[in-house]
Amino acid sequence: RHPQPTSPVSIRTQDSASSKTRRKKALGSGLRIMVWKGTVERESAPPAAVKIIQTNGVPFGTLPIGDSIKVRGHFKPKDASKFISRILEHSTQKRIAAGIVEPLTMYEKEIYKDFSKYYLNKGRFAVIDEEKNRGVTLYLVPKGTKLSSMLRSQCFAGLDKTTLKQCMLAIVIYYPARLKQGQSTPKSHPPTPTQTPTPTPTPKPPPTPTP
Repeated sequence: RHPQPTSPVSIRTQDSASSKTRRKKALGSGLRIMVWKGTVERESAPPAAVKIIQTNGVPFGTLPIGDSIKVRGHFKPKDASKFISRILEHSTQKRIAAGIVEPLTMYEKEIYKDFSKYYLNKGRFAVIDEEKNRGVTLYLVPKGTKLSSMLRSQCFAGLDKTTLKQCMLAIVIYYPARLKQGQSTPKSHPPTPTQTPTPTPTPKPPPTPTP
């Protein structure tokens, strides 16, 4: 059964069923690509301005989820771990990527710490569910969370203990095709031609009357 989130979060797993189980492999590591920056809102608290830096998985560009997102619910780490494991083993459509979450500027550190501490005390991952609109679901992992061996080895391979302890982490569950569709491509506009003003005709003097 799909793990039930503590708050209503719509995460569909129809594509998880497969006639053949894939061998679970650790996500590629060694990346440092900023894939999103903006504010994360939670109820009754100031929004946290953060950036998400991809460290593991296949590079996918940027997350087309706008510059302000809202926490929609939360998952127990063990349930999230089981769900992610099933995606890695069975899903032919969804992909997993992972990374770290940092405060956007030095002035955001206190709000960042409060955000992380709130979910650490609850013992939950914060969930941002944009699957229906954008094909993306985010799990934000508070710093200091004791990760399962599966998450450490499969999602966060290559990250040192200091990073795992001092940074919030992010797990991205996405549909590659839908993610690509949602990423905006800058449109090139032809230059506006410079118009030469039409000269005003000089009025001719009236003819001199003949005596």
